[in-house]
Amino acid sequence: MEEKKEGIKKSPKTAKEMIARYFDFRPFPHDKRGILRSCLWLAPLLFLLDLLSKWAVIWGLGEKVGDTLMGGKVAVIPNFFYLHLTFNEGMAFGIGDGTSWARGIFAAISFLGAILLFYFWLRHLKKDDLWANILFCMTFAGALGNGIDRAFYWPNIVGFSGVVDFFEFYIFGPDKAPFAVFNIADALLVLGMIGAIIYFIVAAIKDNQKEKITKDE
Repeated sequence: MEEKKEGIKKSPKTAKEMIARYFDFRPFPHDKRGILRSCLWLAPLLFLLDLLSKWAVIWGLGEKVGDTLMGGKVAVIPNFFYLHLTFNEGMAFGIGDGTSWARGIFAAISFLGAILLFYFWLRHLKKDDLWANILFCMTFAGALGNGIDRAFYWPNIVGFSGVVDFFEFYIFGPDKAPFAVFNIADALLVLGMIGAIIYFIVAAIKDNQKEKITKDE
């Protein structure tokens, strides 16, 4: 947005100013137009992207064998990247796989994590901070996305059981085990958490530098 100062229009120069010209990242905009430009759309959009991508892969690669839905596999980049439909009933790397009680705990952890993230965002994050809001939306959508899978994807409800994973990478070669099989929610959680760690480290360094400058003055 253009700023007026003493009757002179000031054009945005930095990337942050240019982004702010078209997007309003405040969580609670003060006008109807601001709602469409705010961060309010980002978390639901990422959640829907995760949800729809899982069902698109299920409809595209799922194969019904009797009463069981089996996962198919297709090469995107042969010997490196595949779309491989799998159902993870535990957490990462099969922890707690196949036990209903463990899965219930993991579902509760996912929802509790989403609630705590929302609380932390409301109480502690700066609402006009672009990167803080983006990182919050990523981790919140990721936690909620996998929480839905763990809580509601059971054979008697949808015909399969567990979190839907489908990105499969063979980083160490096709003759080795895949690096991981994951989904968009997993990627959002990992990238969001790594980004948050970097964000808070940088913020702490900046605050420390400001304190030193203040003391020197």
